Amino acid sequence: LAGDFNRSSYVTVAVYGATQVGKTTLILDLLGVTGEALERASKVLRGEQPMGKSSTACAIRYGRSKDDNWYIGDASDGLDDEAARVQFSAIRTELEEGRSQSADVLAVRLPSMFFEQGEGNALSLDLRILDIPGINAVNEAEQAQVARVAEKYVATADLILLVGRADDLGFLHPNKLRLAALGDWIIQPNRYRVVLSYTFSPASFKTWFGQDKRTLEQVRAKLYQELGTHDYKPPKSVEAMLYPLEFGDSLHSLGAAPEYHQAAVTLIQQLRRELL
Repeated sequence: LAGDFNRSSYVTVAVYGATQVGKTTLILDLLGVTGEALERASKVLRGEQPMGKSSTACAIRYGRSKDDNWYIGDASDGLDDEAARVQFSAIRTELEEGRSQSADVLAVRLPSMFFEQGEGNALSLDLRILDIPGINAVNEAEQAQVARVAEKYVATADLILLVGRADDLGFLHPNKLRLAALGDWIIQPNRYRVVLSYTFSPASFKTWFGQDKRTLEQVRAKLYQELGTHDYKPPKSVEAMLYPLEFGDSLHSLGAAPEYHQAAVTLIQQLRRELL
């Protein structure tokens, strides 16, 4: 019950999962950052971090700046892309060398021009949606930081998005989530959603999906069935908690097969609206 007493007056959503599963891309997409701006923002946030490693070094809450500059933390001076990238790199270096042990959330305001102007197709920026660093970091100092952040914010969040790849459903096993407070996610359907990235890319899924015109219910049912092949059997209620999506570069790459791409996008847009 301790978590309930620590809740703030804000509605907080924590996005939790391994590195390189698309957590940051998912958040930025839900906030209305799309297309070229999404790719540009991702490069800056990575802060010289090579592909294959976590792009975020600390818990981040994203917002929209008052102009077309970046603002990081409490700084009043705006930064261009290159200056912001250098600062994100410095933040990561401090963490990896053990010089920073703060579990505070870093406020990052992205250039206003990155956001869609229309309303109704993105989350409210008043929502506290937190980008939690990847849980399988290699660096020991980063591992300790993730543990501190997760204990402080994930356990007390109002809604938790468990994010992972559709071709690696074993990540949902309570033992793999690396946080005791998440061990009972299966029996809390009001507090958890499971977002699966890279759903439409695997060859086996492409073959199945391309055989007939598939509905959202059929896609969820198939993934739920695959969940049952691991060494635990989630209850049927978990099926409705699944949000099989595809976004960013992997979605763009599906465009090589226009008919398949369009069928996937139709379902993805429906799922995205439901998730919002």
